[in-house]
Amino acid sequence: MNLRGVDLSGARLENASLWWSDLFNAKLDDADMRYSNMWWSDLRAASFRNAKLSFAGLDRALAMGADFSGAQLDNTEMSGTNFTQANLSGARMYRANLLQAVLARTGLAGVDLSEANLHNAQMPDCDLSGAILHRTSATGTNLRGARMRGTDLQGVNLNLADLSGADLSGADLSNAEMPNTKFVNARLTGARLVEANMWRADFSNADLTDADFTGASLPDAVFTGAIFCRTRMPDRVDSSGCP
Repeated sequence: MNLRGVDLSGARLENASLWWSDLFNAKLDDADMRYSNMWWSDLRAASFRNAKLSFAGLDRALAMGADFSGAQLDNTEMSGTNFTQANLSGARMYRANLLQAVLARTGLAGVDLSEANLHNAQMPDCDLSGAILHRTSATGTNLRGARMRGTDLQGVNLNLADLSGADLSGADLSNAEMPNTKFVNARLTGARLVEANMWRADFSNADLTDADFTGASLPDAVFTGAIFCRTRMPDRVDSSGCP
């Protein structure tokens, strides 16, 4: 279906079948598209600001540069969807399925991804500042260079994830599962990692100033070249790297 560039702002499109549709540069702000199907559709540069998309299907859609800011995407299927450089800031994505989705350089500030599935998602250089990822599954996820300042990651599963070069300043990773996770060259100043499981995690050259590892499990974790300054470890406060 060719809907390229059309303005459907505020439209009632619940349960719509729009798979393989061309919605390039279309405007669907405030539209109600709950339970709609847009599998494999072209959503590039389209605007879905504040749209209702809960329980919709966007699997394998092309959504590069699209605007989903403030949209409701709870329980939405988006496996394999390409959101490169899209804007999803402030969106609600509770229990959304983003299996193997591409969110490179994507704006996700303030988004709620609680209990979402981000398994093997590609999210390098994305902005997750202030986002909520309670009990989110992000196993094997690529978060290299991500901006995650003040992000709430309590109970997240980051097994085998790569957060090399990420900025996690002030982030809360309490009770997180992070075995074999890479934090190489990451910034974790003021981060909370209380009671987290970090078996074989790699913190090489990471900045751990004011980080809190109270009660954390760290067997075989690597800290080569890491900066310790007022760092609260499970058995001591380490200030060996303070200026």
